[in-house]
Amino acid sequence: KPDADILSSRRGEEERPKEKLNGGWEKYVDDATGYEYYYNSVTAESKYERPDGFETVQDPFASARGKASAQRKGKQVDAEVLNARRSALDEPVELLTGGWEKFMDEESGVFYYWHEKSGISTYDRPEGFSTGKGAFDSVRGELFREREAADILSSRREADAVVEEFLNGGWCKYVDDATGYEYYYNESTGESTYDRPDGFQTHQNPFGGVR
Repeated sequence: KPDADILSSRRGEEERPKEKLNGGWEKYVDDATGYEYYYNSVTAESKYERPDGFETVQDPFASARGKASAQRKGKQVDAEVLNARRSALDEPVELLTGGWEKFMDEESGVFYYWHEKSGISTYDRPEGFSTGKGAFDSVRGELFREREAADILSSRREADAVVEEFLNGGWCKYVDDATGYEYYYNESTGESTYDRPDGFQTHQNPFGGVR
């Protein structure tokens, strides 16, 4: 087998450990060979043998084996372990104010919260924080659907496109024919957005004359 240092040196920066042990040790699997190896983030040591006297940090697989009974009883894995094994491509299931994001661990199905700026992970919903505006615009409670920038939708809008709603402040609501997405466009500023503008209301019921 190649030296464990070689496997560690070609590991991608975004790769998450499969297991976290006390003492700074982490377990990885090399993509090219499938070999498991251990790396110490403190000493930069790499080895194939499981370090003596080191155990898995709070059993990261306890939630997968019995999450119903383990949750909220102090037996679940630390939320930091769940976040450590999260793929860089994983999307949050909810965006909260204050920079918090809610994720679901694929292995255990457990939800947790992560704050990118501080690096804090927790199972407890942060106090005083609510769901951010537009967090569920595409799919309620599921992973977000990728969308084109609202500016692109606005740029391909026909000159005779129907305005779905007139808002004060120069805002108009449209529906893109190609995708069915709703978006808002400001005639005065040229700005386009998916999020309903704050503080703006429907302007004097534009459909009153039709009804």
